[in-house]
Amino acid sequence: MASSFTFSKHEKLCSTKIIEKVFQGKKVLHLFPFSIYYQFCDLPHTVPVQVAFGVSKKFFKKAVDRNRVKRLMREAFRMNKATIYQAINKQQLAIIIVYHAKKILPYKEVEKNWTDSLTELKKIWL
Repeated sequence: MASSFTFSKHEKLCSTKIIEKVFQGKKVLHLFPFSIYYQFCDLPHTVPVQVAFGVSKKFFKKAVDRNRVKRLMREAFRMNKATIYQAINKQQLAIIIVYHAKKILPYKEVEKNWTDSLTELKKIWL
């Protein structure tokens, strides 16, 4: 059970070709404070989902702040990724999550917004 709450190296979206494909696919969901870009595609590893996180340098000038926000988003994803795994039904999915708030929200609020975003995504996928 503990292994389901990990965020392994294979779950990180690093391929520039797949990242370009996700942004060109134009499947996006805008829910404050996130924009979630997603694309069903073949991934280089056998994991069902690969994720990348982005934070604008426009709103967070310091790298420390951008890294803090990405860490919060990774943690929220890690704790709630089982719902995505159940919703995609043995397909492979690439997701890019971009943070758009102008301030760092507390973890509880980030997690709540992420779970709300997941319910909206599940409505689209099903």
